[in-house]
Amino acid sequence: DLVERLPDQFDLEDIRGRTDDITPYIMVAIQETERMNKLLAEMKRSLAELDLGLKGDLTMSDPMEALMNALADGAVSAGWTKLAYPSLRGLGSWMVNLLQRVEQLQMWTADLATPRVVWLSGLFNPQSFLTAVMQTTARRNDWPLDKTVVLTEVTKKNVEQIEAPSREGAYVHGLTLEGCRFDEKVGVLEDSKPKEMFCPMPVIVIKAVTAVKGAEITPDKVRVDRTRRRLSRGTSARLAVDPSSLLRPTRRPSTDENHENHARPRPVPPLASLARVHQVVVRFSEAVDGFALPPGHTHENVDQPVAKK
Repeated sequence: DLVERLPDQFDLEDIRGRTDDITPYIMVAIQETERMNKLLAEMKRSLAELDLGLKGDLTMSDPMEALMNALADGAVSAGWTKLAYPSLRGLGSWMVNLLQRVEQLQMWTADLATPRVVWLSGLFNPQSFLTAVMQTTARRNDWPLDKTVVLTEVTKKNVEQIEAPSREGAYVHGLTLEGCRFDEKVGVLEDSKPKEMFCPMPVIVIKAVTAVKGAEITPDKVRVDRTRRRLSRGTSARLAVDPSSLLRPTRRPSTDENHENHARPRPVPPLASLARVHQVVVRFSEAVDGFALPPGHTHENVDQPVAKK
């Protein structure tokens, strides 16, 4: 069943041959397809090898037995994990997520135009896309790249409401709040609704500015972990958050006068793409059922990156 569900690998020569101008965004698309091709190739190879081993045509090796045991346990093989993106999903959900990532790359490489909204958590290396935003803006404005920084801004729109790519940077989605919710009308963090653990973030604009301007805005910097567990060194990134991205940097007080803790507004640092405020967590939504995926897709379980400040 897994073999039948696996898509064909990308034709990298055809992708490269369709343009002479390799922009930073196109380079990200090419790098992502290269990584996906390696993963798909290993999956097909190992599954075909295991099939021959089970038929008696090959002697069962340790890697083949490890793959067989992983499939029986509903887990992702260690051999696949080495070539894949960080994830804590079980095999079934992991396969669904893999096919969704492939679909985004297929749409991106079809005409090599930057998607109007990029599913950031659907990339192997989200940090490379942030770098592409800086490179594109620096080239357009003739800025030195080492004097350019990234800022993020929360919009009040969902994916379906975005009609064209951003002129200032790039629209991204794929983030959820854990432990609170985002009030899109007012632009502030609010307490979670009863029995609602997760809240999808609106579309976010990632843009680049000069380091001088970035210093004037005095953004908060937050660390981003790519899964709910920080798997290893080097899996984190830092983003600068534009304070003006929120209309009000405070939570509104509760109308319940019997709760002193809710009677006063509680300060909340400026929030954009990623932040953690006490027990408030914003993380990539590879994790949450039905949140912030490409239109028409759903999730099976929870697992993606946690952001920690």
